[in-house]
Amino acid sequence: RKNDVMLAAVLNASANFAFIKVKGARMSDMTAAMSMRDLNLALDSFKMNVFDGAISASMNAALKPKTPTYRVKANVTGLELQKAVESQFALFKNTVLGRANFSLEGNGASFNPDPAKRNLVAKGNMKIDNAAFTTFDVAKVASEAIAKAINDISSKVPGLKGQTIPQIKADTRYEYVSSDFSIANGKFSAPNFVAKSQPNKGIDINGNTEVGMLDYSLNANWELIDTYNLTKARDISVESNGVRVSPLLADGANPLRLPIKVGGTCFNPQVNYGAVPEALAKVALNNVGKALESKVKAEAQKAIQNEVQKAAPAVKQELNKALKGIFGK
Repeated sequence: RKNDVMLAAVLNASANFAFIKVKGARMSDMTAAMSMRDLNLALDSFKMNVFDGAISASMNAALKPKTPTYRVKANVTGLELQKAVESQFALFKNTVLGRANFSLEGNGASFNPDPAKRNLVAKGNMKIDNAAFTTFDVAKVASEAIAKAINDISSKVPGLKGQTIPQIKADTRYEYVSSDFSIANGKFSAPNFVAKSQPNKGIDINGNTEVGMLDYSLNANWELIDTYNLTKARDISVESNGVRVSPLLADGANPLRLPIKVGGTCFNPQVNYGAVPEALAKVALNNVGKALESKVKAEAQKAIQNEVQKAAPAVKQELNKALKGIFGK
């Protein structure tokens, strides 16, 4: 910054590599164009292929300030995260594996790792196809949440106590994991995080996810959705006052939904099931209420129709019209 030669320097450079190999990773078709004037450095274009995917980026950096500032734009398509992990790129080891697509645009200050993470402000989107979580067993979490809920609410729902679900043995895979995201104050936030499971291969996830970029802390509010009834929890039913209530824990034809919180770190996620019993108790009691209401309604309709049969033909016709309006049939 204080060197007169550098202050006066004007630079234009380009590079073209057929391939470079670093830490077992082969990067091919690498091209770059760079320029500098008045200590403003511009990476006008950068492209390369790596891990079966393609990366393109551009950046402008102001090197005059004591803490350099920069703007960056990047796109990643078709990057195989499993291959990145195998090549010692540990960044992805404790997150999600699959074929990744990213888009990011933002600005920051400093090129030292920790302050760079704190100062980065960016927005973008991501989608990972054929994805799998590396440290989070969604099927196991869903099973534990349901077991806890059944134990907690069995006193409120007669007939539920003692019922269990089978242990899930699923090779959990996802068609995709996707979200928009933002980065600020050292936090990566994905507000519309979605994990869509492959048919009969997993449990869907909706919610928001936040990851600390400095300490890898995890803070997520998720809803697990058992779209394919892998847990068999939709099959749970009870007998109440002579009425079979089925399904008990799901709302009508909708899949079972489990609200959970996930804390801890990316390396060691910690699940809080506290909201699950209340949510399933609400659904169960509502289903019991509807079933009993239907029974009472059917019995009342039958009793009234028996009395209608005793009426005169002309009166009977009018009463049947009235009953149809009340009972719907």
